Amino acid sequence: MTGDSLSGYLGPELVNEVASAGAVRGFVDTHNGTGLTSPNFVDWSQVARQQVSADHPDAVVVMLGGNDFQNMVQSSGNVVSLGTAAWTQEYQRRIEICLRIWLQGGARRVYWLSLPPARNAAWSAAYAQINVAAQRAAADVSGARYVDIINLVTDHGRYADFVNTADGQPVLVREPDGLHLNPAGSALVAHALLPLLE
Repeated sequence: MTGDSLSGYLGPELVNEVASAGAVRGFVDTHNGTGLTSPNFVDWSQVARQQVSADHPDAVVVMLGGNDFQNMVQSSGNVVSLGTAAWTQEYQRRIEICLRIWLQGGARRVYWLSLPPARNAAWSAAYAQINVAAQRAAADVSGARYVDIINLVTDHGRYADFVNTADGQPVLVREPDGLHLNPAGSALVAHALLPLLE
């Protein structure tokens, strides 16, 4: 399990969930404050190479992009603006690079998780754009899968602090910042991911 701070609680929850289901060794590699828009800060293609070399994963679960509501500078120096089709295309390209590194390094599957909307409407708009890019990237790379977790931790796709469980009980699923999943929300997602990983 890897990603930015969005994977902070989810990583340990997921590792515990899969370890309880069978002989699985899990690793969590979280890089807070990072994303694909600023490779000069942390280059995720390098992170992916290091993970493949150190951990030899059979499967990789990714939740990334919480800080990526910003413009991107391409290698040519061209600036692509958030909210444009060019931005989505560039973000997709960057996802695909990482997906291929993980998969060519031995992972048989990479699961890229959607970003649920945040309380902040502008961030939510950026996350929706990231989700489009991620969905397209996963469709283009064999062995990659886009996993939509939005309905698990929202009110029918809308931001909510609480969601109702199957037995109708409200559960707090978000941290006070209106962005991160808390341990309970992370547990809901981890439990839903288990059948995929099995």
